[in-house]
Amino acid sequence: MPDFPTKWIREQFPALNDGEEFVFFDNGAGAQVPRVVLDAVQDHLISRNVQRGGRYRRSVEVDGAIQRARESVALFVNASEPNEIAFGMNATSFIRIVSLALGETLGARNEIVVSDLDHEANIATWLALERSGARIRWWHMRDDATLNIEDLEPLLNRETHGVPDEADLLRVRHLDHAMRKNARQQRLAAVLEGALLEGDHCDRCHSAKKGVLSHP
Repeated sequence: MPDFPTKWIREQFPALNDGEEFVFFDNGAGAQVPRVVLDAVQDHLISRNVQRGGRYRRSVEVDGAIQRARESVALFVNASEPNEIAFGMNATSFIRIVSLALGETLGARNEIVVSDLDHEANIATWLALERSGARIRWWHMRDDATLNIEDLEPLLNRETHGVPDEADLLRVRHLDHAMRKNARQQRLAAVLEGALLEGDHCDRCHSAKKGVLSHP
């Protein structure tokens, strides 16, 4: 088996080859980009920075590029179809948009389960819905800093509207188990932030009756 081409991969990232001995410890949401991405962005800004939806060639090329990007991301996250993919500024912005939409549909099913293992952007946006009548139920992590399905299942009932969660691999398995059990009878909405989620695990996101995966 050939060695993994670490040297060649590093060479593709200008940020790792600027001569400074600096280590980037940001997660996937703040990752560095390879030269091919920088070249594509530069090409767009120089040659195709035009309005979308036009009939002229460069506008058509932009629409085509975006559609191909949707197809690529849909394949990566195992979406049912490319039209499920929407591009925006970042995962946090998407979570806020989704939370506002769900806040308009609370009704009698006004409980939202929030994990205290999430980062602030995936907690505060749901707590803000308390002003709209939402009731927050906390899925607490245990002393070993993990979430467990045994602690989540008692929180789900006929008044549960949604379960937002930052979807790293272990917790997607936990969430998916509960969603399979409750989604059909409760029409539970799952909002998964996939900043730490690998593509081959995204099929779990389709277990719920309704699901939104936000991926950087």
